[in-house]
Amino acid sequence: MKKINFKIALGLITTAPVMLAFSCTNSGTDKPKLTGDNAKISEEWAKFTHIIGQIESRLGKTETEFNQKNKAFSLFVSKFQSLQRDLISSLQKVTNPLLNSDKFLTDNEQNSFSNLQKQIYRDWLITQKGLKWVQNSENIIEDSLIQTKSTIAKLRTQTSANAIYAFNQYMLQLGNKRFKDQEMQAKLKSLELFINSYIFDMDKLTEEQSDNLDNENNHKANNHSHTHSHAFINISLNAINQNIEFLTKLADLIKIKNKINAINNDLKRKFYTENLYKNLNLDISGLENILKNAKEELFEIKSLATQLHDILDSMIKVVNPL
Repeated sequence: MKKINFKIALGLITTAPVMLAFSCTNSGTDKPKLTGDNAKISEEWAKFTHIIGQIESRLGKTETEFNQKNKAFSLFVSKFQSLQRDLISSLQKVTNPLLNSDKFLTDNEQNSFSNLQKQIYRDWLITQKGLKWVQNSENIIEDSLIQTKSTIAKLRTQTSANAIYAFNQYMLQLGNKRFKDQEMQAKLKSLELFINSYIFDMDKLTEEQSDNLDNENNHKANNHSHTHSHAFINISLNAINQNIEFLTKLADLIKIKNKINAINNDLKRKFYTENLYKNLNLDISGLENILKNAKEELFEIKSLATQLHDILDSMIKVVNPL
């Protein structure tokens, strides 16, 4: 998105009052029509409010309404959080070295494992790295839910805390008066920051493609240390992408089940079966489809939000064409 440049070349935009055209309404009352830059801003703002209305409709007014309107995303949240919470409980027990180090497979018992399988076993069932992956994948879903509720509430706020509401009030107060360039720039800047903070930050999207479950900085409890965006669309897409990664890693854990079942130690074999694998009879393909459908549903809202940025760019160019 083009950033607002506060250094305006003098003479590009006049501060003199624009000439107003007049037209007769059906009531016979003459009303001035907006012309020039005022008309352009007004036209773009009408498009903006139409799109934001569609986004608000998709989000709903409450968390319950959001879930009803976004069933694919809601299914993703419920299925994966349930899976993750059960898995966290199992892994906390199985990988606890104080309680179960005697159940860990010896090097000799891993002789038939490939190097990759040994690494999967180590990551998931000895070092607790897998436990951290599950916790991180569940936590980012929770982050997305918090941001969804925050965005819904913020869009319904009719105070200056909602930059969309504030800009609309500014436009109403402006009426047919020629806007002041710096004042309009400040209002548009606030609008841009609001969209980036609560709805969709386009500039962060590419960077966030490399975010992953091993990035501990982005999974700390203190959100201020996170480098990814917490705008609704960004954090929700990030949650889906990191759960795609989680599912891939989980599938690896399931694949070494046969190797563990083949060891001679009955006690160890039963330990892993009873405490872990009996709860991992999962339909991986079905879970992949849940993720796919949730992402497609979210992309529909992302498309609307992208239009908001395009419209805002057009408004910025009216005030600052260079």
